[in-house]
Amino acid sequence: MVYMDEKAQIVVQNGGYLDIDSSTVEGCLTMWRGITVEDYGELKVQEGSIIADADTTILANNKAKVNIYNANIRNFVLGVYIPPKVGGYYNGTMLSVVRATFEFTAFKPDYTGQNAHGSKSQCGILLNDWIGTIGGGTQPFELNYFNDLHTGVVGIGSILTVKRSCFKNINYDNFYNEPYRGTAITSVKNNSANATELNVLPEAFNYITVDSSYRGVYADRSVLTANYVHLLNVRTGVEAMNAPLLSTNTVSSCTITASHIGIKMAGNPFARFMYATNNDITINGGATSGLSLANYGLWMSEGNAATFVRYTASNNNITLTNALHAIYAGALNTAKIKYNVVKLNGNGNGISVSTNQNSAVSCNSVTGTYSTGITGNSNGISAGNMNNKVTLYCNTVDSTYRGFSFGGANPNTVFRGNEMNTHFNGLYLNSTATMGTQPHHGNEWSGPFGGFGAINLNASLFGLAASEFKVNSTLGSVYNPVVNPSNGWFNPDTTGNTFYCSYSTVCSSPPPALTNDEYNAMIANGTLESEEYIDESRAMAVEYLYRELADDSLLWISDSTYIQFMLENQGEPVAYLYDAEAYMKAA
Repeated sequence: MVYMDEKAQIVVQNGGYLDIDSSTVEGCLTMWRGITVEDYGELKVQEGSIIADADTTILANNKAKVNIYNANIRNFVLGVYIPPKVGGYYNGTMLSVVRATFEFTAFKPDYTGQNAHGSKSQCGILLNDWIGTIGGGTQPFELNYFNDLHTGVVGIGSILTVKRSCFKNINYDNFYNEPYRGTAITSVKNNSANATELNVLPEAFNYITVDSSYRGVYADRSVLTANYVHLLNVRTGVEAMNAPLLSTNTVSSCTITASHIGIKMAGNPFARFMYATNNDITINGGATSGLSLANYGLWMSEGNAATFVRYTASNNNITLTNALHAIYAGALNTAKIKYNVVKLNGNGNGISVSTNQNSAVSCNSVTGTYSTGITGNSNGISAGNMNNKVTLYCNTVDSTYRGFSFGGANPNTVFRGNEMNTHFNGLYLNSTATMGTQPHHGNEWSGPFGGFGAINLNASLFGLAASEFKVNSTLGSVYNPVVNPSNGWFNPDTTGNTFYCSYSTVCSSPPPALTNDEYNAMIANGTLESEEYIDESRAMAVEYLYRELADDSLLWISDSTYIQFMLENQGEPVAYLYDAEAYMKAA
């Protein structure tokens, strides 16, 4: 055991080597300065060694080499620190951290002249301008642990992968004010031109990545990939903003239990894609929080719907208690919300879309706990004001006070093949709501309903005409519900064909065997993704299908797969090519 006095500092100089093996190095009566590894110096900390009470335990300069294996770093301000690279670009520091523990229990008194710090460790590993991986090994016991810290691993201007690492009780200290404070794993961009990226990955066996912490993952101006990780008992699971230009960002197959927000993707206008798929999210708000506007399972939003980025939320399983929205989509362009399963306990909203453009909400299931009565404040699927060209098809809602709720102007809405079960009102339009004319769209009002199958409070002549439903009076009460007002809104019409979800491929996953029509449906759904279809071939197939459908609208008006395909490609290159071809023919 080595005791360090307050003046102590270890420096591994250029070309030097230090091996701390089966040893303990700690402060004597106070904290001490720590270990600095200069360029081309090498440090090993291994075989159960403990380093405690240092201000900055290990400072690794450019081109230093640090290997931490089976070691405990304890009661530090900074555990491992790589400073910014002078002159830009990335540090050449070689850092390996495997089977290490970074933890805080208590500080010894400060040494004379020590910089002020908070009441707990600021950061386990703080990396600037670095490329590499934290975590590794091949054995189940070779995990890193970060316990009771202000932040766990922070990458600034770095391309960082974090795996085989567990974080517990990562909660912020009010002394520090970083936007990412209280986060287990962070990636943010600095002012350099360096690309910034974060990959959070597990290994083959199951373990909890983050537990009992303020926030799990935070990415700002950084490409984010987080797959197959467990973020349990957190306030916010994942937060991603300002994603880089044309980037693809994914949160997939994660298990999240949160008291505030599961996944927040907001303000990413220049990214190409934001994906939240196959996640299992549970939101348990405080018992006294009621409908707190801050409680979301999945929050996706932009400043306006004219942005380039495309959002997808699919195959998520979300359970909501004392929260507002399971899935919220605000001001998005061509968002896809598909195959999600939502369970609402008490009040709240299953899926909510507001101010969107060309978005699709399809093949989702929302189930609540409403059974009967005249009061309630739960909605299965809600469309707020100014959703333009939103397609809602083949969704099932059950046991919510209102099945589908519309508020304000929602022009050109396609409302097809939706099923409503056990609500006070199956379909609800408020006093300013419009949703466009709905021909034989095959919606099912299975009931029972405490009030009406459908109610329209915008009961003016214009309001009813702006949301007219055409229904086939020969199909029975399931397709012809009791509505209010009873005249001028749901109008019988036996001409044309009624849409049925069972006859459509929109909810087929995987796609059925390929006939020619079903091949076209795969083009429309964008599911031709195998290696046999190179980008050029796929683009040609999309152009061919767009031309075929544009020339004969009867081909696509009968199937919402093709409706959504046409809506998504309006204003896109394939539509411009079609228009250019038409202009050339005219000339």
